[in-house]
Amino acid sequence: MKTRLKRAIKALQEASGFIRSLLGKAMRLRIVPELTFFYDNSLVEGMRMSNLVTSVVKHDEERRVNPDDSKED
Repeated sequence: MKTRLKRAIKALQEASGFIRSLLGKAMRLRIVPELTFFYDNSLVEGMRMSNLVTSVVKHDEERRVNPDDSKED
């Protein structure tokens, strides 16, 4: 996965000039800012945090339904 990601970022960086020219034409800009590409981990991290919250809520609901069966951790 990491090599695939690195190759994708490298390809985007190599094509940044072409992408800038397309953006400039599409947006009718004379000056187009420099583009930088990097992997954004926020979606993966957000999903991980959401799963943690879901797990805790599920555990809490189970404890509420069966208070005698739960153990304190």
